[in-house]
Amino acid sequence: MNFTKISRFFILQVIIITTFAIIYEALEMYKPDLHFKGLHHNTSTFFDFLYFSVTTQTTVGFGDIVPNSTFTRIITMIQMMMSYMALGVADVLGGDVFSFRDYY
Repeated sequence: MNFTKISRFFILQVIIITTFAIIYEALEMYKPDLHFKGLHHNTSTFFDFLYFSVTTQTTVGFGDIVPNSTFTRIITMIQMMMSYMALGVADVLGGDVFSFRDYY
């Protein structure tokens, strides 16, 4: 297996997730209680936004934290599209990442 490609893909995912978590937190700090349902600006932490970003990036989307404003929904859709593009790039450029043909 090519661990260099796996590590690059993992680092890309971490960068995307963290960047969007920072954006979500900045939006909530700018206008508390406007952008997300399920969060309270007095008690929300960076971990809440990181959690939301991970569930969005991995397409799990539990629904406990939901984008509430149109702008936040657009930002969330951009993250969803970036997630699919990253998976597509990983598939096209590194289709042999999980290949075992060197071992057989």
